[in-house]
Amino acid sequence: MDQHEEVFGPAARYSEHHQGARITYRLSGERGKYTGTIVWVAATGSIDGHAVGITYIVVRDGAGNSIPDVVFPADILA
Repeated sequence: MDQHEEVFGPAARYSEHHQGARITYRLSGERGKYTGTIVWVAATGSIDGHAVGITYIVVRDGAGNSIPDVVFPADILA
């Protein structure tokens, strides 16, 4: 089993953006925008008991070994 699947859940079968794609996005509650690479596309599921749609797991440029960002489709700018 893929390590991403163990942490973030099963891969989405269909999505607008795909693993390996570079995107520009914003994060809720933060100003500005970020750029990074999608390392996993998680299928619809739940986070802390709340239903969520597809989420993109993104390694932010310049973030080093920090925890990847969880990005929702509505927050992708390009």
